This record gives sequence, C-alpha cells and structure tokens, in this order.
Amino acid sequence: MAVPLLNSKPLGNVTTINMIKNANIESMPLPRNNSENTKLFDFNGATKTITVTGTLTNATDAATLKTASVDVIEAYLSGNQTAVTAFVSDLTGSINVFVQSFQWDWNVAVSEVAVNYTLELIQGVKGGQ
Repeated sequence: MAVPLLNSKPLGNVTTINMIKNANIESMPLPRNNSENTKLFDFNGATKTITVTGTLTNATDAATLKTASVDVIEAYLSGNQTAVTAFVSDLTGSINVFVQSFQWDWNVAVSEVAVNYTLELIQGVKGGQ
C-alpha cells in the first residue's frame, strides 16, 4: 500500500483509515405512536468523515519531527481553511477534504522521535463562494 498523502505530504505509518458516510436523516416521531410510524426525511444531503490514525516518525530529533510533520498538519487548522486539501490513498483515490481535527500523542518513554496521531477529515468543497 502506498503511504496516504495530505496535499502531497506523507502521513507516515498509517495504521487505520475509517470512513463514515452519513445520510443526515431527519426523523419526526408522531405523538403517541410507536417507532414504525416515525416520519423520515432525507433532505439534508450526505456527509463523509474520514479518520486516519498512524505514527509520524523522524529518525533525527523531536524538534525536526515537530516542524516537519506536526506543525505542517496543524497549519491546516488555521480557523480559516481557504481551500480544500487533497487526501490521497489507495482505497479512496484523491478526494477533497477540510481538516476537522488533529490529535497527537507523544509517548517519550517509547520513542522521542515518534508521535501517534488521529486526523479527522471531512469530504467536500469550500462553501460560501
């Protein structure tokens, strides 16, 4: 498997890619009725969330790991993502995403030059244009 990329930046040793496609169904239960009578509406469109977990490593030192990997991903979370980002993997091909969240854990006792991470992406195009 080729290493998944975020805007051509390798995401290190990826262990899982989890995708959830959500139809965003609205439900309207009827008063004093059972669930089989609940009205369902599919007018909100669908969303897809991609969660990537893995390990970022740098063989030299922690400072380089931070600037070359962690800081690069955190920069997408600027509060004003002005353009979609390309996420590329063997399974998904290239899809347009925004970065929703980035969590990383540095277990110094295990390795000073590796961080485990979880990256949450949302597929779509930039709105408001």
